[in-house]
Amino acid sequence: MTVHFDLQTCDYCDRAQADPNALMYHAHCRGCAVRGLAQSPWFHKSKAAGKPQPDYLLLLKAAFGDDWKQAHEDVRREADRIRALRGACKRCGCEMKPGKAIVNRATGYDDFPGVVATMSPGPRHSKLIDCMKCASCGWSVSEPAINTNAQAAAHKRKAR
Repeated sequence: MTVHFDLQTCDYCDRAQADPNALMYHAHCRGCAVRGLAQSPWFHKSKAAGKPQPDYLLLLKAAFGDDWKQAHEDVRREADRIRALRGACKRCGCEMKPGKAIVNRATGYDDFPGVVATMSPGPRHSKLIDCMKCASCGWSVSEPAINTNAQAAAHKRKAR
């Protein structure tokens, strides 16, 4: 038994073209099924193995029937598109590469809210960090600190 797809694409597919993290799916949309499989652990396990694994093939055949080979190619293309989009600059869409950036640790307060603020160097001033940097426009993205309090406590222990 195969799934009957009423739609080839839908609004959720349109949104996912720009946002690689879009997680809304339409139950009867072929594009959503392809996108869902492209982000599934079964596809990634098959990709890592270098060939479709039995559980992934079972899903493909259940969803797409005799058209499973074409669906597999569509899933591979969609996974590549998503991976490229996740690695693209959010400002200009160009390639992101490993780089360095300066974190400004300035602090301040509003003297007159919305009009004037007093700014001064933070407790540790600026810091050079690893980041992903756009090769074209220079936009930088770093991973957010997971637990700043734990990092600060570790730093204090080192200083002693």
